[in-house]
Amino acid sequence: MVFSSRIISPYHFLQHNPKIGYLHLKKGKLGKAGLHLGTVAGVGLTGAMAMNLYASPAQALFFQQAETFFTTTFGTQSAGAITVIFNVFRAAYVIYLIYSAIAIWTSYNRDDDWMSVAKAPMVIFIGGTLIDIVTTMITT
Repeated sequence: MVFSSRIISPYHFLQHNPKIGYLHLKKGKLGKAGLHLGTVAGVGLTGAMAMNLYASPAQALFFQQAETFFTTTFGTQSAGAITVIFNVFRAAYVIYLIYSAIAIWTSYNRDDDWMSVAKAPMVIFIGGTLIDIVTTMITT
């Protein structure tokens, strides 16, 4: 194989390798073979910008507003217990997601059906995110 020192532009590269420019999905009701990478990137960027509206400090990435609500509702006597409960909940949530990611990666490397392994963690992740967003919207 002979390598050339010629610089290839991204447009030229994607023009001759069309499968890289698309995320190929199974044929659905839309009848297309895939989604254009720009569409996926645009939706992801829009979602990230929308999520930036609910940004919190890094030490409490999620469920910060719920913790603040419970702390102010139950008073300062129980603030320590509420903080411990929410920190344990956050730790369990993160440990579960890390464990699930390792299980999904292992299943993928073994050529097993990794998508069936990924369903439950994705439901829990999306559910936790939606609960956090709704809690933030209600309490602020």
